[in-house]
Amino acid sequence: MLALAGTFWLLENDRARVAVARMLPDGLAASAEVTTDVPDKAKIPQANIRKAAPGTQAKPGQLAQATEQPSRRQPSLNRSATSRRQAGEDSKSLWSKRTLAFWTSLNRIMTKEVAMRKGNKESNLRSTEFAVRAIRGLDRRWVDVRVQALAEEIVDWYSEQFQHGTNRAMVLTAATHGGVPQRHVRRDVELDRRSEKLRGKMSDKYDRPFPSLQ
Repeated sequence: MLALAGTFWLLENDRARVAVARMLPDGLAASAEVTTDVPDKAKIPQANIRKAAPGTQAKPGQLAQATEQPSRRQPSLNRSATSRRQAGEDSKSLWSKRTLAFWTSLNRIMTKEVAMRKGNKESNLRSTEFAVRAIRGLDRRWVDVRVQALAEEIVDWYSEQFQHGTNRAMVLTAATHGGVPQRHVRRDVELDRRSEKLRGKMSDKYDRPFPSLQ
């Protein structure tokens, strides 16, 4: 009986193969094979059966990491306010340093102009020309606009003085002899008064001691 049952099973399998082969194209019929074998679970790669099923709960560590991530992306308002305040302080410090440096350089140029005078017309003209070029060559970036305006007036005064062929120390004396127009003399006195007033304002504004101009 067992031999007969085995023969019947083989006969049924052969019939199944013939039926499938007839359904395929001629080129594939010769190589077609039908198998009813069930793969052994032991031969299936473990990576294919270890996939998490839908609805599987995440591990506690993974859940905590996922909930903490959005909080790290939120901007800090206190940090932004601190950054803006620090930027404002840095900007004020920059303007303060550059304005004082410009003022100090302006004073240094005017002091050197006095030292260049030799009591004759030629040296006086050279000293005045030096002052005009040196002041115009100063870097004015981040310099207070009122200090820049004063520097322009001083340059204009020196240019006018160059036309008269005198120097700043001799202006008042020459004016009494008619060598310098009275308007030029009054302008010199006005510049002294305004520069001293501006020096006090800059010292208060930037909390730094600005020296008196020469």
